[in-house]
Parts: sequence; C-alpha cells; structure tokens
Amino acid sequence: MSNSFEINWNLLLPEIVLVTAALFLLLLGVIYRVRAGGTGPALAGAVLSLAGLVVCAFMTLAQWDTVSGTFHGMLRIDPFATYFNLLFLAGAAAGVLLSVREAGSLRGVAGEYYALLVIATFGMMVMVSAADLLVVFIGLETMSLAVYILVGSRREKAESNEAALKYFLIGAFASGFLIYGIAFLFGATGTTQFRGLAERLATTDGGPSGLQLLGLGLVLIGFLFKVAAVPFHMWVPDAYEGAPTPITAYMAVAVKAAGFAVLLRLLNVGLLPLASYWLPVMWTLAVATMLVGNLGAIFQSSIKRMLAYSSIAHAGYLLVALASINPLAANPADDRALLAVLYYLAIYTLMNVGAFGVLIYMGTAGRPMDTLEQVRGAGFRYPLLAAAMAVFMFSLSGIPPTGGFLAKFYVFSAAIDRGLISLAIIGVLNSAVSVYYYLRVVVQMYMRESEEPLPALSFSLPVALAILLSAWGVLQLGILPSCLLDAAGRAVQFLR
Repeated sequence: MSNSFEINWNLLLPEIVLVTAALFLLLLGVIYRVRAGGTGPALAGAVLSLAGLVVCAFMTLAQWDTVSGTFHGMLRIDPFATYFNLLFLAGAAAGVLLSVREAGSLRGVAGEYYALLVIATFGMMVMVSAADLLVVFIGLETMSLAVYILVGSRREKAESNEAALKYFLIGAFASGFLIYGIAFLFGATGTTQFRGLAERLATTDGGPSGLQLLGLGLVLIGFLFKVAAVPFHMWVPDAYEGAPTPITAYMAVAVKAAGFAVLLRLLNVGLLPLASYWLPVMWTLAVATMLVGNLGAIFQSSIKRMLAYSSIAHAGYLLVALASINPLAANPADDRALLAVLYYLAIYTLMNVGAFGVLIYMGTAGRPMDTLEQVRGAGFRYPLLAAAMAVFMFSLSGIPPTGGFLAKFYVFSAAIDRGLISLAIIGVLNSAVSVYYYLRVVVQMYMRESEEPLPALSFSLPVALAILLSAWGVLQLGILPSCLLDAAGRAVQFLR
C-alpha cells in the first residue's frame, strides 16, 4: 500500500476524465446554442458523455486490484470503491441512453443537461472513495446540487419546478443535519477521518458520550434521506413523478446506490464501535420503510409514482441487510449481509433502468405512458416491450429465475443467519404484498384492452439498447450470479 500522505494523481485519473468531459459538454452547450432545440446537440452531447464515461470505466476497472490512500488519507481507492464507481458509471451511461429524446426537447441546454449528469456521477465517485466525513460531504453536495437542477430541467412544467423545489428544500435540511452531525463527531473525537473515528470511539471509557451519540444520529439522518428511508422519504413520490423520466431512473439507481455505499463504509469503519446503537435503529427503520413503501405503492395509478414508493420499499429491504451486519466478523467477505447489499444494488440498477426505459420508449409516439390505463393492451401492440416490462416487474417482485429473486433471497438469508427471524418474516411478507402492485402492470398490459388504439412507436436505438442490456442482465444474473458475487466478495474484503 502506498503512503497515503502522498498525492498520487494517477489514482484520480477516472475523476479527472469525468471533470474534463463535463467541461467539454459545457463548451458544447455554448457551441450548439440552438434556441429551437433539436436532436443535433442532444446526440452530440450523448456521444461525448458516453465517450467520457467509457474511458472513465476502463480507467476505473484498471484500478480493481489497487488498495491505496491519497490526499493525506482523505481518499481511499480500493476494490470496494471501484465496484461502486463502476455501478455509478453504468447508471450514468443508462441515464445518457435514456435521455437522448429528453435532451433533444430542451431549448439549447442539452450540453448543460449532460454535463450535470456527469458532474453528479463525479460527486458519487468522490463520496464512495472518501475516507473522511468532510470529503463525503463535498461529494454529496456536488451530486445533490447537480441532481436538483436535473429534476427541474423541464422549466416550462409546473410539476417539474415543484418537484425540484421540494427536493432542494428537504435536501438542504438533510445536509444541515449531516454537517451538524459531522461537527459533533469532530468535537467529541477530534477527527473526521473514518479510521480515526473508529479508534477514538473504541477507546472511550464508560461507553460513548451523549455528544458522540448525537453526532451519530444526525449523520444517519443525512444519509437516510438520500436512500429514501422512512421517515425521510417524503420527497420521493413528488420528485420521481415531476422529474423527467430519464432523471427519475438515474435518481432511483445511482443516487440510492451512492447513499448506501457511503453508509456501508461509514458504519463498517468509522462507526463500527457504535454498532450496538445503530443496529437496532436499522432494524426499526427497515420495518417502517418496507411497510410504508409497499402500502403506498398499492394505491397508485401512476406507474412512475408506484415505482417511487417501490423505491422506498427496496430501501427497506436493503436496511434489512444493514441490520444484519455482523460487526464481529473477522473477514468482511464472510458477512453475507455485506455481499447481499452489493449484489442487491447491482440488480436493482438493472431492474429500474429497464422499467423506466420501457415507459420512455412507449412514450416516443408523443402519447405519455405513465398510468395503468395507458398501458392497457400494450402486450399485444408492443409485444417485445411488454415482455421486457414483465421481466422487470417479476424481478422487482422477487419471482424466480430473475436477479430480483436472488437479491431478496440473499438479504433475507443474511437476516436469518444473524438470528433476525422476525425481521426476515416481515420482509418476506412485504415482498409478497409487492407482488400485487407489480403484477397489476402485467395484468393491464396482457389482460385489459385499450379504450383507444395505441399508436405506432418511433424506433429509438439508445433506449432499446438500455432495455435490452437490462433485461439480459436481470435474467443472466438470476441464473448465473457467481461472477457478480465474486466481484462483490472481492470488494467487501477491503471494507474494514
């Protein structure tokens, strides 16, 4: 391992590539300042964005075996960070593919749209590589500010502006809680670095002080907002419904993955000595989040809003895994809960990208596809799209042989291994409830007739590619999950 007090710029090449791509995209926005919009700037921005993301992905993959600190120990590049960086880049690439039509409808700001997408991804990569709470905060705010603007990118639509405003205001409160928590932890321990926090908290005589526990609580509130855990979920339905559908897909997968990635590193390194305090909190929040998410989704007629509540429920399943972490495990790779989280987030990315991709593709005829009534008869009019949507709905509900089934199986198995039988039972029952609202979409597509003829769709190669790759991944990883599990196992080895 290299000396963490040396600044090794080679370790930061992936991030440098993203920043460079974002700058070129902003320049592109100036060059193609076309007031009437059009597909030219959107296609150019998509190509440049994908090129930057692909180059960044190759550079990130080259760091798979790297375990090194830099920037005076404030950043740590290891397989755990590399795993999530690749996941963020995949989510960003999917966001670009799904956004070609959306960016083309923007009046002269397609370059800025893609630049913000790349900047948000850069913030996520900083977050997951951070070994210091202050660096986490910088990455979090970089990501959040970019996403706030993307949510409100449809400036002519009131619901988009409303969603962005609500998301921004609640996000600002969450950031306030987080920075206060960081301040309290620093005041109680004298450090903001994860390793330093663990050492100081482990040597506290007579147990943690009230200031340390207050800092723990405030920091958790900040991150639980980002992962949409109850009771910090109130922003999700409006933000998901009001945002452009490609941005909704990006938020559902990448923002959630970033929040859980930082939580995993923070809880398993810096706050591990306080595990006896945060594990019961995760248990309680997991139950509440699953219940609120699934019960809320049952009553939705909007598919986007249903998927928003579904996102809350899936945060609950992931919290089940966090509640099942074994703080005494000598080797993190032996902790099935950690493996379950990494596998679940990868599958969750594929499922949501695919589901939102189908909604986007079905709307290419100028007729929105959002409500259950609007997808009636789609199984006969758009057989391939409907079949793909059925695969994603089956996977989200946890029906074999999809990746979603194995993801939930690993989560609940981890809970059972830790003796949390009641939590596993509650999770299984919630998963059974979710089958109702997911299969309702399939029923509308195949067992109901549309009241008016469904229009012909214009072919969209980028969106079709995103759907195809997502469907293939969901089925492939549901049948042969070993490659992803091996990668996840390698990643968690360096978590503690």
